Amino acid sequence: MSEVAVVFPLAEMQLGDSYVLGDIPLHLTVLSNARLNIPISRFTDEVRRVAQGWRPFGARALDLQWFGPDANIPVTEVTVVEPLRRLHDALCDAVKRHDGEAVEPAYWGDGFRAHVTKTQHGLSVAPGDDVWLDRLAVIDCSEPIRSVIWVEPLGAE
Repeated sequence: MSEVAVVFPLAEMQLGDSYVLGDIPLHLTVLSNARLNIPISRFTDEVRRVAQGWRPFGARALDLQWFGPDANIPVTEVTVVEPLRRLHDALCDAVKRHDGEAVEPAYWGDGFRAHVTKTQHGLSVAPGDDVWLDRLAVIDCSEPIRSVIWVEPLGAE
């Protein structure tokens, strides 16, 4: 069984890049980790289809928060604007259509809280900053070394 996450890169992120856990470049999480019952390539095809129907949009950074089971992960929460909510829901549906599931169901659907995790290098977004969401990336989270397995702009054909 594979595990993936879908993010909006806010820093340089290219197909084939790999990162140790916790060192992924600045990004906004749109779909937290999902377990897949289909090959990752089929899931990236699903994400491509979903992404084709969207155009870039913006959102505003809100407050600094602490996320995670131990509330020890520094993040900046981001306004869940309507396009972001609909995109999150569409990605959840794509996983569920193929009998996949959330690793942590509390973070999906009504529990979705868009956020940018502060990086190991101290990069983050500040409350009040505008973030531009124009491309998606799928990250393979099956191994401790995370790999970018798909990245494209929204609306790409």
